[in-house]
Amino acid sequence: MYSKVVDRRNRKVMTRFLRNHFRYSTMNSWNLATSYAHCVKITRMSIPHNLLGRAFDMLESEEVQDALSLCIDAWERKYNYAWQVKFNGRSNGYLVLCRGGRSPEGRVYAQPGLAVDDDADYEEWPIEELRERVAVVQSFDALCDELAALFLSYVRHYKFVEEIVMVPQTVRRLREVA
Repeated sequence: MYSKVVDRRNRKVMTRFLRNHFRYSTMNSWNLATSYAHCVKITRMSIPHNLLGRAFDMLESEEVQDALSLCIDAWERKYNYAWQVKFNGRSNGYLVLCRGGRSPEGRVYAQPGLAVDDDADYEEWPIEELRERVAVVQSFDALCDELAALFLSYVRHYKFVEEIVMVPQTVRRLREVA
């Protein structure tokens, strides 16, 4: 759905791939910073009409959110958190590739306000650097495919149900001393 084959031996093909890749704001449109992105709104995904209601319900499921987060975290770990993926947009309908990192103390930090290759002149980049960037963006695209497939699998195989769960709770009350 999102992945594309790119000949990494051909500078023009790689440049065209990066230049024509969909982009979205890394934070808000006011900071004018964008990065590689994909629209993952339910209405843009290939979800059968009869399952759309279930798909919207799945957005509220902690189990689905946890499964998606695990995939994203595994992908970010692969890049030692130098590359991260964030949901963005008013309804979180976009996945955006962002910069980040890991401090010497091991804390992970994000830099979502930074642009990624906004004004890049790919023709000036060394060929190896261009190949590396294409590889990262292709990996991001493959992750988006994986996330969409995982979400669609939940939509097809599960339904969102509400259950009433009684939770024991300890409360403190005043009692008159005898």
